[in-house]
Amino acid sequence: MAFSRRALHAMLGDVSLSYGLRSANSNKSTAAIANRKFITFAVMNRPTCAEKHTIKIVYTMNDHKKLSKKFYEVLQHEGVVAIMSWGVEPHMANTWNSYLVVTTDERILIPAYGFRKTQHNVEVNNRVKISLGSKNVLGYKDYPGTGFVIDGTANYITSGEEYDKMKSKFSFLTRVLEITVVSAKQML
Repeated sequence: MAFSRRALHAMLGDVSLSYGLRSANSNKSTAAIANRKFITFAVMNRPTCAEKHTIKIVYTMNDHKKLSKKFYEVLQHEGVVAIMSWGVEPHMANTWNSYLVVTTDERILIPAYGFRKTQHNVEVNNRVKISLGSKNVLGYKDYPGTGFVIDGTANYITSGEEYDKMKSKFSFLTRVLEITVVSAKQML
């Protein structure tokens, strides 16, 4: 699988990247290092017709994250979060950036008081999209503001340790909407 320079920056955040390839005849490998995260470039056996080289790029990162530093920066500023679900019927619900709690395994927990139509949709189709942003965080090319669209799967939590932790933070909740992130795309 090959990664463009832009894709590498999206995966690793705003870091300075250096690239290296090893010779097909060499046994030494060269790794590009960026903030202690490694991208390994390995040249596989080249064909006998020497005009073409088969290059395999192996992406190894000890802590691959779907949510970038920029996403967490957006969460530090208040803004509206739109949650879209579809199952029984398309539905949009809203909450605030400050209500989102991200777990260490990058699930997003949202306190739910209403969200009844969202819950009915999730029972039929657990896929959701959420959109959030802030005008106070610089986007691409220093654009004044940035936002994200998150694709994920949803589930409602009604008891347990995570429910209790969320209830202590948000006394109004009756359930917790749990979103497992499938992808996160910065939009601006």
